Amino acid sequence: MIDRKGKAPGRGAYLCYSSECIERALRTKSLERALRRGIKPLKSEELVTSVVSMLDERIIAHLSIGKTAGWIRSGMDVLERCRRQVKMFVLAEDVAADSDRRIRGWGRSTGATVVDYKDRFVLGATQGQ
Repeated sequence: MIDRKGKAPGRGAYLCYSSECIERALRTKSLERALRRGIKPLKSEELVTSVVSMLDERIIAHLSIGKTAGWIRSGMDVLERCRRQVKMFVLAEDVAADSDRRIRGWGRSTGATVVDYKDRFVLGATQGQ
């Protein structure tokens, strides 16, 4: 069970989010040692899939909260006007090539991080579109 809030009763173990770390923890049985008990046979792909799903839920929730709080802007015209104040650009993986090129250029020129995440439908849903 993945307890992302760290509130579940009983013994827990911290594990980094990288797939290499998860695979190593299962292969070397360090997860079992940290929990001080055997765990049912688990494929690293299953654990990685669970972690990715949990992280996706958190990212989507944070993007929705950010929109509600007024911290998120969308649309090329709006982004162009406020690009110097932007700390991070989150692009849909299926963004138009010209928009991708322009936004990555803005990121380079301002030092803002540019991240690819999901598709336009998932990102749009977080923004009420």
